Amino acid sequence: MKTKRYKSPEAASAVFWGISEEELMEGNITNFDEDGELSEFPAEQVMEGIRKVGVWGFVDPECCIHFWCTDDIDMKDLIGFFAHEIGHRTGRPIYDPKDSLVKPDDVTEEMLKDLKEEDMVDEETILEEELRAEDFRHVAEKAYLMALEVKEKPND
Repeated sequence: MKTKRYKSPEAASAVFWGISEEELMEGNITNFDEDGELSEFPAEQVMEGIRKVGVWGFVDPECCIHFWCTDDIDMKDLIGFFAHEIGHRTGRPIYDPKDSLVKPDDVTEEMLKDLKEEDMVDEETILEEELRAEDFRHVAEKAYLMALEVKEKPND
């Protein structure tokens, strides 16, 4: 896997959505709300939330993790983020954009607009895949904390 770091969450998000940063910030972003439902939020509000978390990104079909993070992000959180993204490409994803019948080279800009306006995959499937990837985050974070604990204790 490769990584590509961006200067801002806006830059990383614009790449994810395939639009300019200006277009991104003029609109709304679909994301899960506190009830696990997909909802639209003003882009500015989403970017504020990302900044509070300190890291955001995605893994593309070629297994490159595109991301933004603060310079002072906690190592546990960064490890958890990368584990989550690697988790999307580990095992059999519940939903994998690579399985789409439409290949990237066949996509026109008009098709892309249409795809983004329609729910091509139901909310439950997307949420299940995100929760599956979160399992990888939890395991990696726990392993990191256990390793720190072991390193701090001398052998008996």
